[in-house]
Formats: sequence, structure tokens, C-alpha cells
Amino acid sequence: MWVWENPLVLAAAAGLPVGAVCLEGRPSVAATLLLRTLAAGGAVLRYHGDFGGGGISIANQVIGDLGARPWRFRTPDHRDALGLVAANGVSPPSLSGPVPAACWDPDLGPAVQASGVEIEEELLLDLLLDDLRRSAE
Repeated sequence: MWVWENPLVLAAAAGLPVGAVCLEGRPSVAATLLLRTLAAGGAVLRYHGDFGGGGISIANQVIGDLGARPWRFRTPDHRDALGLVAANGVSPPSLSGPVPAACWDPDLGPAVQASGVEIEEELLLDLLLDDLRRSAE
């Protein structure tokens, strides 16, 4: 089960034959219950969010509390994301606050903080959709 934060990813993935949940930010009580039920039923949850303070905070809940696996959401993925947005000539927004420690990768929070920018999911849309397409084959 693919889980992400941003509804733009959901819109782009419409029509792909994959199991997916879009949280639209911090998980609601209903989304949390759904993810717990899916995990209890044997679904493997894979989560991606924004590389920023809010995104890592949300991921700490989804990965740390609900047992999801990070999906392209580790320190090397952040480094790759920085390179991708630079290659595409995109200037990501500055961080809007402090970045918490990531419970699944102790180097990620400091790396995001040091970058000074937030890499939002929609900037990585093609990469994420490629993963979804491959999983549907």
C-alpha cells in the first residue's frame, strides 16, 4: 500500500492499479484507523512525504507509530531530490521551521535542516509515479 501526503500525487496517480492512501497532510483519526487496519490485515505500508519539518513530523507518526516503511524517504533520497530539483531549475521554498529528528533515519533531519530548503512531494512527482507504475506491472 502506497501512502503519501500530497493530493497532487493522488491526482497524478489516478487510474494506476495500485493500492494508495493520500493523507492530505497530518493523518486524521479516520486515516490513522484505516492505516492501522490495513497493516493489521497484512498490508505493507510505504510512505513518502515532504522533505521538511512538517513532512518529517508526519512521517514520524506514519513510520514510527503505524509501522510504515520509508519510500524514497531517507538521507540518500533527500540528496538525490536536491540534485533533481536543481537539475530541473527549480528553487524549492526555504524551510519554514526546525526539522525534527526522523525516527527511521538519524541523518535525515540534520541533512534537511542543513539544506535550508523544503523539497515538496510534487517536485518529485515523476519519480514517485515511476515507482507506482513499476509496482503495477
